Amino acid sequence: MNSLEKTKELKVNDLIKGLTESQTIMNYAFAGFKTEVETKFSKVNTKIDEHDVLLKKKIQLAPNEARILRDKVKEKVKQICEENNLTYHKVKSRIFPRVYKAINDKNQVATYRELPSFYFKEIMQDIENLTINIKDILEER
Repeated sequence: MNSLEKTKELKVNDLIKGLTESQTIMNYAFAGFKTEVETKFSKVNTKIDEHDVLLKKKIQLAPNEARILRDKVKEKVKQICEENNLTYHKVKSRIFPRVYKAINDKNQVATYRELPSFYFKEIMQDIENLTINIKDILEER
């Protein structure tokens, strides 16, 4: 092998070694960039999820939903009265506030009109499954 061939072979080997080192450096750089992008993407996703929850809670009941809810509460109060042998007209003024308080407290609102429309079905289910303490009313009979 003559000196020209050795020089070419050394240059090719150096070139391959240089390319390999460059590729390794680029791989580390891309891995770091990927990690940084994933971290930022995760933070943005978390913020979007937080805003999504806030928006869902901010859109309040539509008028027709409020009416349906009021009717459902009235049915619940009547059901409570029937199950406990109470006269609806005599005790409704004491049971209604308790039912509304339970609903409002669970949803962290001041009044049923502020209930989030997005969770309307769940709220209706909550009313159906609601149990309230009326022991004091029963003892007054």
